[in-house]
Amino acid sequence: MTQQGGAFRMRKPFMIHALFLMIAFFIYIQSLNGGPTYLIWNMTLALISLMQLS
Repeated sequence: MTQQGGAFRMRKPFMIHALFLMIAFFIYIQSLNGGPTYLIWNMTLALISLMQLS
């Protein structure tokens, strides 16, 4: 049962990872425009690295 649960979890984070990449790209463009989103951009990068680790 644990192996089946692991197989299900392998598919989901891939879509979530793509979603995080799109969010990070959007925040990056906003920071280029001079928005105060540098902290959010760093937090998004940390979230992406956490997703890759898990």
